Amino acid sequence: MRAAWSLAALVLASASLSGCLGVDNMDDLKDMLGFRPVALSVAAPIARAQASTVLADVAQLVAFTAQASQDPQGLPLEFNWDFGDGTDADGSQATHAWRSPGLYTVTLHAANLAGKEAFDTVVVTVRADLPPVVAFTITLDGKSVERAHASDPLLFTSQVRDPEGQPVKLLWDFGDGTTATTPTATHSSGDGGRYTVSLRAEDPAGHVGTALGQLTLDDSFHDQGHVAMLGPTLDSSPIHVGALAQHITVKTDIEPLLGVNAVILTLVDAAGKEVGRMPLEPPLGTQGVFEKLLDVPADMLQGHAFGDWSVVVQHERGIDVSFTFTAEVTY
Repeated sequence: MRAAWSLAALVLASASLSGCLGVDNMDDLKDMLGFRPVALSVAAPIARAQASTVLADVAQLVAFTAQASQDPQGLPLEFNWDFGDGTDADGSQATHAWRSPGLYTVTLHAANLAGKEAFDTVVVTVRADLPPVVAFTITLDGKSVERAHASDPLLFTSQVRDPEGQPVKLLWDFGDGTTATTPTATHSSGDGGRYTVSLRAEDPAGHVGTALGQLTLDDSFHDQGHVAMLGPTLDSSPIHVGALAQHITVKTDIEPLLGVNAVILTLVDAAGKEVGRMPLEPPLGTQGVFEKLLDVPADMLQGHAFGDWSVVVQHERGIDVSFTFTAEVTY
């Protein structure tokens, strides 16, 4: 009963005191008497976003972590990631891959249980996975060539660069049915003609870069023969003439041993049809080598069957004749 009276007395006293002091309400009185509790101050968290890389290719997974984030009060934190392409994820760790190249701002949102929040961002550049850039050179004795003889040992050297710095697989195609997979290759073709040389480079993602080059190879043939004295003996040697041939030159050297000699040189196509004819008769009293040239231009090659042609030497009259010839087919 005494306690009840004490509380009532305190209330009455307070009311009386508030009236005496001119205080309008109890809250103001509590403030004056120091009875109002002090509100707690909660600090916002510190958000720290980290990415495994800030330069990625399309479809490449990038890992993100918020482990460096902290709350000053030690309160638990909740995290959300906005990847800048309309997608997001929750949690202190996340992974993401973009479908299109571009510049993306990834935003980390961190919030504690008191509702305080913080943000951090990471900018990721997403690039398209481009195919390798491919080029090559063809050289002979250190000099760049687009035309050579079929028997020449040509050096093929690749110049390949992948924009992303990835390793590439190489494939040479020399246009004659042969290939190679090394950065450089030495190659010579058995037959003359015009060849398309290609170099193919493929990166690990399957993107392919290709370079093409045109190479013209001329055929050269060297042979020697002997024509006997008795009868119209024939001697022949084959040369290969492809469909792209533009010119044929046959240079013949004969060396009469005694007196006057006469030889007929004939060029015959793959079907046995005569293409060109040239008599080789050294002037009377000729000593040493007698040289003559059979020149067959493109217009004379038209209408003939291409393939294995023949250089035919026929002894017409006289005594033994030694001869050599060099035939060159130009493409």
